[in-house]
Amino acid sequence: YWAKLVTEQLSEGMMFKELKRTVSINILDFNFVPSEFEFHNLYKITNITSGEDDNLHDMFELHYIELRKFRKQYEELSKPLDRWITFLTKAHELQHGKLPETMASDRAIVKAIQAVDRMFNEDERLVYETRMQVLADVESKIASADEKGRAQGLAQGLAQGIEQGIERGEREKTIEIAKNLLNVLDSSSISAKTGLSLEEVERLKEVRGDAAN
Repeated sequence: YWAKLVTEQLSEGMMFKELKRTVSINILDFNFVPSEFEFHNLYKITNITSGEDDNLHDMFELHYIELRKFRKQYEELSKPLDRWITFLTKAHELQHGKLPETMASDRAIVKAIQAVDRMFNEDERLVYETRMQVLADVESKIASADEKGRAQGLAQGLAQGIEQGIERGEREKTIEIAKNLLNVLDSSSISAKTGLSLEEVERLKEVRGDAAN
């Protein structure tokens, strides 16, 4: 991506010194730099002989921000980057008017949270939070199955079991979401939000009616 941004600047007859400084910022939901514990790592071109940045190649800059390495609590947020990563990872649990002091003091963060509040109504927030829980559950199951699979040497069976478990787990959670929305939304809206067919939603209503009787 960084290289594409650079090469797209070039046109016929253009001198290389006319190229603008290009920065690539990669926000990752996985660990990319295993040897580093810091969540933010910056890469630039340096002189291997001297080990210094001589500013001859300062147009190159790669930032890796690994969200899973971020462990700071609200009271430890001292930099704008800390607050933005907290926003990216915890936006669903932040509410305007009830923000921790370290977040409320940043106008940009407050504005972003207000925008999120406008985008999500209560029904959509329920779907979002349930979906986040599904992802966490699936990840936990994968980690647990992976440990057992390595111990038993059942790599192939593990892959198939995980895939089936994820599909079954996600469907069960989706059905649970739909059940929670039966008294809130109409069938078409529930179908659109959960991905279940209209017929499946109607069957859930019938089952609920039979149970009530």
